[in-house]
Amino acid sequence: MNEDISKEEMYRIINRAISECSNNRDYAVNNEIQHFSDKHWQAIKENRQLSMFDAEVPSLHDVRKATYLCDLLDEYRISMDVYAKENIPLSHEKYRNLYAELDYFRPHITKENQLAFNTLERGIRKSLPEFKNSEIINEYIENLDGIIKIKKTKDNSNIREGLTENIFKKLSEDEDFKSIPPSADKIKVYSKCIEIVNNLTDNKYSRSTKYMMKRDLNMAIVRTCNILGESFSDTCITAKEEANKFQNAMENARHHKEKTSTDLRNKRLQDEYWFK
Repeated sequence: MNEDISKEEMYRIINRAISECSNNRDYAVNNEIQHFSDKHWQAIKENRQLSMFDAEVPSLHDVRKATYLCDLLDEYRISMDVYAKENIPLSHEKYRNLYAELDYFRPHITKENQLAFNTLERGIRKSLPEFKNSEIINEYIENLDGIIKIKKTKDNSNIREGLTENIFKKLSEDEDFKSIPPSADKIKVYSKCIEIVNNLTDNKYSRSTKYMMKRDLNMAIVRTCNILGESFSDTCITAKEEANKFQNAMENARHHKEKTSTDLRNKRLQDEYWFK
C-alpha cells in the first residue's frame, strides 16, 4: 500500500484545506486533493497490489466526498476574498452542502485545527437562515461569558472596559440581533449584559448612565417575557422590580445632584457677599 494515497494523507489534506480556506493570497485549497484523487484513481486502474478493502486506504466514495469538500472550500475562499475579482457569495444550497461535508469528516479534524474548523462552521451556520439566529445569540453569549470571566484586577481593567464598551456598541447597532424573535436565550443575553455594565469606565459613563442602561436592559427582559407568556412570569416580575429599582436610583441621583448644585450656588453667592 502506497503511503501517498492513505487515509492519513487524505485527512491531512482536508485539514490543510480547512485551515487555509480563509486566505486572501489567491491560493487554491483544492489542488492537493485533486492530485491525491488522480493518484488514487490511477492506483485503482493499475491495481498495483492494492486492495481497496485495505483499512488504511480510503474508499473511492470517501475520496470523492473529500474532493467535493475541498472544491466547496475553495469556492468559499473565493467568495470571502475581498481582493478577488469575482467573489460571488455561495448559495444557500452550497452552504448546506459544505456544512454536511464538514460534518461527515468532523471525526478526522485534528486538535490543532479545531479552532479553524469551529470558526468556519460558525460562519457557515450564520449564513444559513435555519441556523443564523441561534449562532448570533450563541456568539454574544460566548463573548459576554468571556468578559464576565475576566478577573477584576488593575491590570485587566483596560481590557475589560474596552471589551464591554465594544459589545454594547455592537449590540446597539446590530439589526440582525434586534430582529431575532423573543426567546429564553435572548433574555440570557440581556441578563449577562446587566452583569457587565459596571465594567464601563466612570470617566465616560456616569453613575446615572449605568443606572439607565440597567433599567433599559431589565425592561427589555420584561418585554420579552410578556411575549413569551406565563411560563416566564417569575422572570418578568423580577426584571420589573429591578427596572423600578434602577429608575428610583436615577431619580435619587438627579435629586442629589440638583441639591448639591443648589448648595454650591448658595455658598458661592454667600462668599461673594462677604468677600466682595
